[in-house]
Amino acid sequence: MFLTLAGLPVENPAMAMATNRLHASIAHADEHLKNNKWLAGEDFAAADVINVYGLTTQRYWWPNVSLAEYPNVLRWLRDVGARPGYRRAMEKGDPEMEPLLGAEALTMTLMQNEGLGRGSGRGRGCRRVVFV
Repeated sequence: MFLTLAGLPVENPAMAMATNRLHASIAHADEHLKNNKWLAGEDFAAADVINVYGLTTQRYWWPNVSLAEYPNVLRWLRDVGARPGYRRAMEKGDPEMEPLLGAEALTMTLMQNEGLGRGSGRGRGCRRVVFV
């Protein structure tokens, strides 16, 4: 996200490196989730709460990547999204923000769209999300 804030183009070597590292991290999680329901094993844990932000809400800002090649991560996102606590948190934090639980990224992130409320392609703007 900081590289995006700096205005670096996607072709910049630092951006390419960050994107490659991101995909490597997602691939690692996908491999782990092949044999585990949740990130810490068979029980939902803090690891799931902490990491779901980076693959959902964070995607409103950066990175604008598809998760289509990560079926186990997508299954995990569906499982997290089906939890009543997650739905309550999203409704409480920003009832107008559509959770990004699917494979495809936004057509334009909020960073690319110069901020909130300018037609991000999903939802009508964002406030903070609070997990309780």
